[in-house]
Amino acid sequence: MKEFGKLIAKILLLVIGYMLIGIISGKISGSGRLFVMTYEEQMAAGKASILVAFCFSAILLYIANRSKWRGIKLIGVLFLVQFGINGFLTQIESFVYLDQLVTILPKGSLSILVLANLINAILFSPLVVLVAGKIKGYNEKIESARLQMKLAEWLIKIALLGVAYYFIYTQFGMHVMVPIAGQEAFSSYYKDLQMPSWMPIFQFIRGVIWVGIALPVIAMFKGGKIETAIAVGLLFSILMGINLIVPLPFMPDQIRFAHLVEVMTSNFTYGLLVVYVILWKRKKAKTA
Repeated sequence: MKEFGKLIAKILLLVIGYMLIGIISGKISGSGRLFVMTYEEQMAAGKASILVAFCFSAILLYIANRSKWRGIKLIGVLFLVQFGINGFLTQIESFVYLDQLVTILPKGSLSILVLANLINAILFSPLVVLVAGKIKGYNEKIESARLQMKLAEWLIKIALLGVAYYFIYTQFGMHVMVPIAGQEAFSSYYKDLQMPSWMPIFQFIRGVIWVGIALPVIAMFKGGKIETAIAVGLLFSILMGINLIVPLPFMPDQIRFAHLVEVMTSNFTYGLLVVYVILWKRKKAKTA
């Protein structure tokens, strides 16, 4: 119970830190003035943001606690996963769908959101490591065998995962997102959406980037294959999906909730798959 109390205290401390950092990044980037909301909408968004802060704090603290790395190495990995998922991969998808294909977002909003996410990651990553008590100390040797494979095996596995991501992305969109949102609401919101011919290549590349983000987590994580897979799945799903719990002025609640379920389930599935494919029947290379 004592250890559990300490854990809760650390998470609550990180929640406060996350909220304060969000205010700072909002002031610097201008994201706090990006969308006009009523008082009721602001209150609802504020309450939902506390849950977002709790989820971010809990999953990143868990990863930090289970890491073999400390100090700047661990900070670097937490920055990579936070900005890579919540900043880069999230916003590049918004750029393609909501800005270029259906022009729903206000002009110039994506660059502002990317800057805000960058500031969040820069400030929050070292705070997590500090609260976890791993800002100093000896870095344990990497379990390099996990990532030792011949080049051909790397290429095959990465290619398979890229294709798998496109399959998971499209199938969860059709069979999870659209049924939950309703065909009428989906068609109304995305009425101008025309899928370009390069979309499979775009999603394949995103799938490969997801793998690159997962690799340092796989390398430094103390747990076995199952725990590592669950940890990566939670990272993928929470860091990209949980923000959708916050009301958005440009997205109806029905569409937002459908996206929330779709992103959380599809990303968790892909996170599991990435770990199992990377760690499946490795043939160690002669050099690391």
